[in-house]
Amino acid sequence: MSDLKKKADSPLERLANGLIKENPTFVLMLGMCPTLAVTTSALNGLGMGLATTAVLMMSNLIISLLRKVIPNRVRIPAFIVIIATFVTVVQFLMEAYLPAINAALGIYIPLIVVNCIILGRAEAYAYSNGPIASFFDGLGMGLGFSFALTCIGAVRELLGAGKIFDQSVMPASYVPINIFVLAPGAFFVLAALTAFQNYVRIRLTKAGKKEKADKIQSGCNEDCMNCNDKGCAKRFYDNTATAKKTEEKAEKKPEKAEKKPESAPAKQEETKPESAPAKQEETKPESAPAKPEEKKTERVETKPEEKAEKETVTAEKKSENAFARKEEKTEEIGEKPEKSFREIKEEAKRQRVEKLKEKEDKKNG
Repeated sequence: MSDLKKKADSPLERLANGLIKENPTFVLMLGMCPTLAVTTSALNGLGMGLATTAVLMMSNLIISLLRKVIPNRVRIPAFIVIIATFVTVVQFLMEAYLPAINAALGIYIPLIVVNCIILGRAEAYAYSNGPIASFFDGLGMGLGFSFALTCIGAVRELLGAGKIFDQSVMPASYVPINIFVLAPGAFFVLAALTAFQNYVRIRLTKAGKKEKADKIQSGCNEDCMNCNDKGCAKRFYDNTATAKKTEEKAEKKPEKAEKKPESAPAKQEETKPESAPAKQEETKPESAPAKPEEKKTERVETKPEEKAEKETVTAEKKSENAFARKEEKTEEIGEKPEKSFREIKEEAKRQRVEKLKEKEDKKNG
């Protein structure tokens, strides 16, 4: 593993990675604002690319050296301060020694501070790797960005003005296509060059030369869900990875289905037949006769005299039920009840008569 990591972080591998495998413009599609705005000529594209390369190299180097000193919570502001320092230095040097290119690029040189390529490499690579590997990573990404901008600027300048690096290439009879010098021309040229690169890579993969195709673009591990390669065309045209995942899921499902029927009947045998009859014997026969009588008394709303009569009737019935239960218990135990059923009935009648008399006395009084 250590040998593989050394090869992955070697200077040549970092240069090839930035130029071909993870080209920031053609593969990762980063830094589109200067790419589309500045590339009206090959010279402007080359100047912008080299300025970005200088900032990338130095900022990656300093961030890597200070990675153990910079706190994790304030790393982004620290990155921006370091990048802005080198952008200011590059801007002053261009004003002093390359005033024509500085005037042509204009505001886009200060905007290198917020270029997502520089901040992205600082966060993704320089903050977690050594200074030498980070320096060559910045150099590789910067050269890849410079190459892409120079190619786009050369094509736009050739078709829009008939020149390359201010040198006339087309014959005098050539009529320039002015749209390529304007803003829409940048979109057309970028799309055409990206499509050409994808076409070459797809042809190599179909011909069975996967290693050469991987050199043009970062290698595919057929795991599109966790893939960091945003320019990978397999996301759009190749469904082999998703097909493999569905096959694996289909193989796993029958195993789960076989396990379930074994556990289901065991639970039914253990719990249901034992618990169900016990609940019915304990609760239902005792509570069932009392419920309908209570509901009737609650629903019917009548005069106070009728209510009193009904209350006494229900009291008698309850006492009868209680007395019957006591008799059953005493028969089982072998003891006699304290009072007979007739005596209890007479007491209930006396209570009813006394209640009626009390109500009449209250009305008359």
